[in-house]
Amino acid sequence: MKRKIIALFLSASLVAVALAGCGKVDTAGQEDTNAEETEVVSETEAEAESIEEEETQTEEEPPQVQPGEERLLFVNGYDNCFIVDSKGNKLNELDLGKLKDSEFKDYTDITPVEYAEGIVYFEGTYYSGDDFCKDIIAYNLESKEQTVAYKLEKEEYVGAVDFYNGKVYVTTYDYKGSENTLKNSEKFLEKDAEALKYTVSDSPLNPVLAIISADIQSDKDGADNYDFRKCFTRELEENGYLVAYKNSILRLYDDKGNETGYPMDEDDYVSIVGYDKENILMTVTRYDIGKTERTLYCFDPKTGEKKIIDDSSKANTILYTDGFLYYYTDLSEEFGINNNHVYRYDPVSGSSALIYETRNVPGAVYNPGIIGFTVINGEVYFVDVMDRSFKWVRVNYDESGASYTDIYCALKEIDKLKYGDVEYVSKTVKCPDCDTPLNKEYVEYFVFNDSVPHSAEINAELKAQADLAVENYEDYGTTCEEHQEYPEQSCVTEETRVDNIRFIGENYVSVDRSGYWYGGGAHGMPWAEYILFDLTTGEQKSLRDFYSGSDEDFANLMAEVAVRELETNKEFSNQVYDNDKEAVEASVKESTTLDTVTIRFEDKGIYVEYMPYVLGPYASGFVDLYVSYEELLGRDSL
Repeated sequence: MKRKIIALFLSASLVAVALAGCGKVDTAGQEDTNAEETEVVSETEAEAESIEEEETQTEEEPPQVQPGEERLLFVNGYDNCFIVDSKGNKLNELDLGKLKDSEFKDYTDITPVEYAEGIVYFEGTYYSGDDFCKDIIAYNLESKEQTVAYKLEKEEYVGAVDFYNGKVYVTTYDYKGSENTLKNSEKFLEKDAEALKYTVSDSPLNPVLAIISADIQSDKDGADNYDFRKCFTRELEENGYLVAYKNSILRLYDDKGNETGYPMDEDDYVSIVGYDKENILMTVTRYDIGKTERTLYCFDPKTGEKKIIDDSSKANTILYTDGFLYYYTDLSEEFGINNNHVYRYDPVSGSSALIYETRNVPGAVYNPGIIGFTVINGEVYFVDVMDRSFKWVRVNYDESGASYTDIYCALKEIDKLKYGDVEYVSKTVKCPDCDTPLNKEYVEYFVFNDSVPHSAEINAELKAQADLAVENYEDYGTTCEEHQEYPEQSCVTEETRVDNIRFIGENYVSVDRSGYWYGGGAHGMPWAEYILFDLTTGEQKSLRDFYSGSDEDFANLMAEVAVRELETNKEFSNQVYDNDKEAVEASVKESTTLDTVTIRFEDKGIYVEYMPYVLGPYASGFVDLYVSYEELLGRDSL
């Protein structure tokens, strides 16, 4: 391996960059300071002008919105959500971080799951002893009043929260009994006309749901947005049946619990994307050694006929709504780069149409054009990057292409892009005899702008490290017969991504990177590194440049820190293999040198990170030990 593999149990790093590659950016409603470079693609020039006028009006005068037109926009991992009208105009915004620190202090997590008539409904999670518990909380946007509308049982999960016919339906599921049988149930909540109070009642469907022990499918399986999670009552009344899949049989249930079954191939894994009266959209996956075959089907419950939508094994479903299936395929030609083509399938015509194409740029850690995907009045919205921030955009598309309108619902600024850009190198090595990929490398590196001292020297070093990384090639020596039969297992892959840029004091900057190496087997090895540079010289630094002691001195110090953590930190004691002091002390001493552990420099000290299997199991991820500069260096800073 070209460098040591240091594992990290990856946390969700959302400092990503995603740009739409083929479409154009339309910032309607925003003053254009570079009009010559801005191009809007729409069906007619008049429509484009109409869109711009509409967005401008939104900034000046909030539109008059009729009850029931508002929609909730939310993506897991971000600390804010928005209420928009039927045209995507922002009406309200909630800072979830502030709410958790004030009105929702008793909850470890809150997730907005529905909005109706001025009330945001949250799924709140808290712990009672070792058991997790959940509440459905009603929050009045105007009065800021809140109440627990429904309290779930311990270990009960929320399937959907759906405002339907003037009531809030809550579908839940859990696993009961010695056979761990899935149990579905549904409640409906009725709000008091004068106060924020709710009456909770059992759904009339519960006797039917008790009969169905299979996993009842819903549109929620294809929706990243909570707004598309439907209750069982809505599904049954609108479509005439509920859909479940169990023991290789597609099962349709009526309101009496009567079942109509459609046998499927026992080797197929079936996942329901969504359904309505006329069609059931499904993904059928077949797993074979070394490869996966995946096909999208449109199933007619009246005739039992299955029509192939896509059998390329590259298609991924997004959402089925309003009679259309949205899905995408990744047609990238470079390892580490996604080139997503988003399609809309019409079951009536049996045809698919390309809506837009998006390509991520270095720094992206999610599928571009897919995150937050939702449909409002037939128009598509998703989270994109504009002005160095994650923002919701509306897609405008026709035969000539796609453009993206900023609807002024910003999620998060990407701090690292203040100091420069992220570039990358990608390389794939194939077998010279059979052309099977044997090694794939994707390495990002940061390019600082001129605002950072000695940026030229730092950039040159980072680029050289990236080039060196892709030149090192691992070959397991497999034969053509072996790597053709097991192509995924025979191909060594590694991705390296820039996570963050951190300034430490006035004289140092850290380029934080993480990655994932895979060489076959059940899982690969995540890792992290923190590259420190001296801003007064442009030189790369390591702990040896600051610490005057020997490897043995450093190992003894970290062993002392580990024993101290074992006595005072329950989280640390849960991470390590053994809670015996002598065992932990010995493990730390044996595995610690200045060159074999990962050092993360901070303002007042360092974190020493140990890879999985050293002090704890793989599931523990990196085990961190903190030591202050005062204890390490005898001073309070680098």
